[in-house]
Amino acid sequence: MLRATKAARNSLPNRPKLFLKIAPDLSLKALHQVAETALEEEIDAIIATNTLAIQDGTRLNGGQPLQLTDRYQTEKGGLSGRPIFNLSTRVLGEIYYVTKGKIPLIGVGGIENVETAFNKIQAGASALQLYSGLVYQGFSIIPEILTGLDDQLKKHGFTSVQEAVGTDNANWRL
Repeated sequence: MLRATKAARNSLPNRPKLFLKIAPDLSLKALHQVAETALEEEIDAIIATNTLAIQDGTRLNGGQPLQLTDRYQTEKGGLSGRPIFNLSTRVLGEIYYVTKGKIPLIGVGGIENVETAFNKIQAGASALQLYSGLVYQGFSIIPEILTGLDDQLKKHGFTSVQEAVGTDNANWRL
């Protein structure tokens, strides 16, 4: 499907960027295959990760039960935001490790303050996508995170976000 999408995109006069959004619950083997395929196909970016699908209060993460807090154990449908922050950030870190930073990664899933934003960057994200944080905190979250990121970069001796990308990757892998 990815190859067919890329071929269709390449036939367009104004070739749009092709981003691949991945699920947070792929097995480690599947995750590595996706990353390797994205490298081979020269995808423009990977968005890590999508919503976690919950059925009957359970979900498997690569064959292992996902540990949800009591508050979320009986939820059905899609789970996003804070409950999947650690899982989505670890998936992001694993993708960064496999791709060696050769594909831009967009971190998403539970970004609600400067700390969570900086964690995503240090795991390997070169850009961030906010959704739940915007829903619950409004647009004021954006300048708060931007100002806080400037402070975090200075505190850690970085002069740009790009310098910080992947610098704590070992702590954010599966």
